[in-house]
Amino acid sequence: LQAAAGLLRASLRDVDTIARLGGDEFTIILENVAPPVNVAAVAEKIKKAFSEPFLIHDREFFVTASIGISLYPHDASDAESLLKAADVAMYESKRTGRNTYTFYAAEMNAQAGERLHMEALLRHALERREFVLRFRPRVETATRKIVGVEALLRWNCSALGLVPPDRFIPLAEETGLIEPIGEWVIQAACAQSRAWQDRGVPPLLLSVSLSLRQIRNKKLVEMVAAALEKSGLAPHLLEFAVTESVIMENVHENVETLKALRRLGVTLAIDDFGTGNSSLGHLARLPIDTLKIDGSFVTGMTTGPEELALVSTIINLAHSLRLKVVAEGVETEEQSRLLRLLDCDEMQGFLFGEPLPGEIFEAGFLAALPIPAAPPAAAPS
Repeated sequence: LQAAAGLLRASLRDVDTIARLGGDEFTIILENVAPPVNVAAVAEKIKKAFSEPFLIHDREFFVTASIGISLYPHDASDAESLLKAADVAMYESKRTGRNTYTFYAAEMNAQAGERLHMEALLRHALERREFVLRFRPRVETATRKIVGVEALLRWNCSALGLVPPDRFIPLAEETGLIEPIGEWVIQAACAQSRAWQDRGVPPLLLSVSLSLRQIRNKKLVEMVAAALEKSGLAPHLLEFAVTESVIMENVHENVETLKALRRLGVTLAIDDFGTGNSSLGHLARLPIDTLKIDGSFVTGMTTGPEELALVSTIINLAHSLRLKVVAEGVETEEQSRLLRLLDCDEMQGFLFGEPLPGEIFEAGFLAALPIPAAPPAAAPS
């Protein structure tokens, strides 16, 4: 916080006012900066200041700035209303991807009201048992045999109906609710996987995603150990998937957490590989077992040789590091055929079925195993 405050001070004029409201929120008052383009220039200067990592006691910390801007007298004529408008705009910056700035607009009030309503409902969703899990199969590329399953969180809200994950998961992350929700996901997924085995389903690798807040939770490793013990699930059958951007948020501490998880016996994967900002040097040192190629690259394979070459390079790179490769977002037999020829280890996507409730997945698994493979095909040109 002190380092961030120092950067903010260095980005401003002596006549500007800066204060910390609380937590990680700062307020800046700029006087005589009309027109708005001059305010945007200051916001850009702050963004640039935060583009480099902090070096504190020989450790790097990556911090981004989400900025909300309100203008006097256009947006409000009193301090309290101006502050509220800037706060609404700041949350819009966070919602649209962070590390950006947003000017307040009147229609944001309606969006803010909707957000507050959803947050209130989300806070009671666990106690009302509104969360459910859906399971998506992961298949071996060569045989189409189901070898794993990914647990996906869904929210069936009593007031809003089925809420898309991209609407409630960022809100859960932002408010901290992702920690108790994520704990429920891990416990419920482990219990379901073990229950399948008890009813005759062969052991499957269970993949669960971890968010940034979960990785930062000091009790994560302890909680995972408790979930494994309570469910009776063998640790090697549990995989945690983490995106590159989450790992790189604070490399040193996050890698230590991943190492601690691995000592439990679980496996680790980089999710959505290719869309983050990790370097090859970091990749070689990360305690991971699997790379999951982002679905956008899989989709692009059939549209041009450059995309095909990129996927091939990722697969070869992973194999050279003795990592397993899983292709995400496989939707067509053509994509499957190419991945088979490129020696990709495993695949997942709508080609192998939509995410299903546990009992339906179990019944379908026992009735139709393995998923029929497409006929052999010629090598890609």
